[in-house]
Amino acid sequence: MHTMQAELVKFLVEATGEVFRTMISMDLKPAAHVDEAVVRRDYAVTAMVGFGGQFTGLLTVSCSERMACRITEAMIGVPVPELGPDVTDALGEVSNMVGGNIVVKMAGRGNIDLSLPTVIVGRDYRYFVATREPIIRIHFQGPGEGVLVGLALDSKS
Repeated sequence: MHTMQAELVKFLVEATGEVFRTMISMDLKPAAHVDEAVVRRDYAVTAMVGFGGQFTGLLTVSCSERMACRITEAMIGVPVPELGPDVTDALGEVSNMVGGNIVVKMAGRGNIDLSLPTVIVGRDYRYFVATREPIIRIHFQGPGEGVLVGLALDSKS
C-alpha cells in the first residue's frame, strides 16, 4: 500500500473511533469485511463532506436508518423513532466531525477546507468520486450494526 494511503487508513480509523467514542459514546471496531450486498440493501443514510484546498476529495459515513436513529439518540439524548431532520442533522455533523478530525491529523501538509455536509437518504443508490487514488472504505462494527466510512483524498501536488 502506498505510504500516503496507509497513513490515510490509519487517520480514518483513528478519527472515526475518536468521534464515535467521545461524541456518541459508541465503541466502533474496524471489521475485516464489507458485505456490499448488505450495504446496498440496508445502508439507507449517507452523510458526506467534501475536502478542498491542497487536498481534494470526499468523506462519507453510511449506515442503516436504525443505526442513524441510534446515533442521533446518543447525540441529542432523546428517543428518535424514525428518520427526520434531527437524524440528517446529526449524521451530517458526524461526517463533519470525522472530516475535521482528519484535517487536524493532516496539519502541516497544506490548507484543507471542509464543505458543508450533505446527507442522502434512500435505498440502493451509488455515488462516485472522481479521484486518482483508490477510495478507502472501512466497515466499523458497532453495537448490533455497522457503519461504513469512506475516504477519497487527492493531493494537488
